[in-house]
Amino acid sequence: MDEKEVIERVKAGDSAAARELFREYGERLLKNAYFLCSHPEDAEDIVQETFLVALRKIRQFRGDSSFYTYLYAIFRNTKYSYYRKKGKLQVMEDSLLNIAISGLKNNDEIDFKLIDSAKQKELGAALKRLTPEEREVIVLRFYENMKINDISRAMGLPTGTVKSKLYYALKKLRSEIKEV
Repeated sequence: MDEKEVIERVKAGDSAAARELFREYGERLLKNAYFLCSHPEDAEDIVQETFLVALRKIRQFRGDSSFYTYLYAIFRNTKYSYYRKKGKLQVMEDSLLNIAISGLKNNDEIDFKLIDSAKQKELGAALKRLTPEEREVIVLRFYENMKINDISRAMGLPTGTVKSKLYYALKKLRSEIKEV
């Protein structure tokens, strides 16, 4: 898929191109939503609303980042708005957290590839103790394999703040989990 071409087609009103964007990014965004939202139903509602907002505002997309980064920023704002309206706090449930843990990718800091179920529980408990933004940075960096600049754009935070959150989140995880 040539992302720029598809986006131009969507801007021109091509509904088939809009469906193509949804096929390309919908499942990926939904997976993130499942472990960043309180309930699967919330995740589905938020992702659906995210795509509606993204399509309504598609002309605002300038192409400074990937479309997924832009989409994720909309998702993040939609998620916070959704929970404010419902008066809920964002909480990751254990089952969703285990999905997130199993999807985490390797990096130079922590080797996530071979984590047994006991360590998954330990890591899951440690991830739950992180702040929501620290947990989100971990998911975006190691599950989504996003670069720091993309995380910064997606979260609407300065690059230095993202690096700091990532550093302290990894430091917390390391101190709480032995031999991961």
